[in-house]
Amino acid sequence: EEERRLMAQQKRNKNSGANLGSGSKWYFYNQKVSSNGFNEFRVNWGQRKLEDDWRRSTKTSFTFDTEDPEAIDSLQLTMGSEDSLTVDMLKADLPLTPEAMDSSNNRLMNSLYMLGIIYKEQLKQQNEAIKYFKMLENRGVEHPKVLPAIYQLYLIYNKKGAPEAKGYKDLILKKYPGSEIAEMLEDPDYLEKKREKELADLNAYSKTLENYRYQRYPKVLAQCNEIIENDSTNQYLYKYYLLKAFSIGKSNPGNSNRIKEPLQELYNLAPNSEEGKEAKLYLDRLAKGYTIVQPDTNKNNTVVSPYIYDEEMEHYFVLVFPSDAGKINATEYKVGNFNKEFFKSSRLTVKSFEFNGGQLLVVRVFPKQLDAQDYLQAFNHPTARTTLGKTAETYDHFIINSANFQELIKSSDLTGYLDFFKEKYPQ
Repeated sequence: EEERRLMAQQKRNKNSGANLGSGSKWYFYNQKVSSNGFNEFRVNWGQRKLEDDWRRSTKTSFTFDTEDPEAIDSLQLTMGSEDSLTVDMLKADLPLTPEAMDSSNNRLMNSLYMLGIIYKEQLKQQNEAIKYFKMLENRGVEHPKVLPAIYQLYLIYNKKGAPEAKGYKDLILKKYPGSEIAEMLEDPDYLEKKREKELADLNAYSKTLENYRYQRYPKVLAQCNEIIENDSTNQYLYKYYLLKAFSIGKSNPGNSNRIKEPLQELYNLAPNSEEGKEAKLYLDRLAKGYTIVQPDTNKNNTVVSPYIYDEEMEHYFVLVFPSDAGKINATEYKVGNFNKEFFKSSRLTVKSFEFNGGQLLVVRVFPKQLDAQDYLQAFNHPTARTTLGKTAETYDHFIINSANFQELIKSSDLTGYLDFFKEKYPQ
């Protein structure tokens, strides 16, 4: 109907032409113009009673046929309650709490960033992209999209060769020095190096898992300790903490305190991570006296030894110096002289470690088990007495691979290792 009236109006305007006749310039004093307007009104609207809301086709909600003042007041109150806006209605969608404000800012910042990306990457309108990225940056809100927006501004200006690029680069390096984007700006090969490290991390973790499946727990513990102590950026760091706890639970199930240590460290480090939450569950189980993993047993239902036999692994020679034997200096001096006399070319080092109230005198490093066995045999040979005296007869001594040595230091289970040594290294 509106379209029909509009077309009729356009047709009349076309036919009437530009000349509306002479006379007064004011509308109501120009009878021809006024008459034309009156006729057009009649054509468009028909006969209309002079009253309020004459344009409405249905006026029952807006006119009052009754002369009863109370009825009119009642109707006006009803209309007011349905149509008016209250303060609560106006406040309903406003972010009036810190949480709502954060949510609002988050939606806004994400939207501004996506607008910038759409204009930059899809519509190829760089100036529009710059506008939205700058709007995001200038809002002064701490948000994860601020740094990427600044980086996008750097990329746009750098592609143009504009001097603004250096300003944005300096801003990133100054304000976000440890970020990945800052690393990318400082080292063009950063992403390639990162990819290579991630691949190396994956391969190392896979190897550690394989050792765990084959019950090589000392090797697992050695790798876990290496990563935990020296590689805080490893993408599998949290998993190494769990794997360490599992390995201890498998190899030394009775030592709940040792099992708890990596779990508690992980929970303190990353309580909200998936692994951190898992560590908390295991800590709760241990607190109730349960185990986190079932210990491995052999066919006789005895616990499998945590020590592994590996002929190709580096080995150490260890001499046990008890707490009641006095000072270790004289014995350490004798062993050093023995090394100079019989193994000078091997470049061996001697170091002492605190152990169970006493000390361990450690000679290292032997590339393989066979090299360590040659040293052990020479240490026990009668000709060595001229240098060592009765050291070989007085103190327990043995050879041990590097992984088993770390397990021995952690568990302090000397008896367990000596049983393993006598079984695996026959004299």
